[in-house]
Amino acid sequence: MTVIDALKFRNDVGGEAAIMKYNHDLAIEGSQFLATQWNTSVLQEEDQVGNMVDVRLPLMNPNDEELTSDFWIDTLLYEYSHIYSSVYKHGGQWYARFSVQIYNDMDDFKEADRVFAEICDSINAKNSSSK
Repeated sequence: MTVIDALKFRNDVGGEAAIMKYNHDLAIEGSQFLATQWNTSVLQEEDQVGNMVDVRLPLMNPNDEELTSDFWIDTLLYEYSHIYSSVYKHGGQWYARFSVQIYNDMDDFKEADRVFAEICDSINAKNSSSK
């Protein structure tokens, strides 16, 4: 029942090429924004980004025993249910993966910044006080 309207919407916003360009450009802009805010880095080079991109989280101690995949899933789903991102450990660091779609904009990256900074600041403060 919705396929006709979905296809019309995709055509109305410029078609598949325009959607892919928008998603790619927003993934680049949003990931650079987060990496700058967090003083971290983007995992991929720009030419490796389609509409998904990974940004290193600003954690002082990425080996904190509290940090597990379940921690990230539970924290994001139960404490920040309005936002979700896959979080995983790679090369000894934790990364958040952001998947950009046509309905996203920079406000979504700004909210991701707020949520992940709040979580990471809390973890970093706990690690600072335990030294």
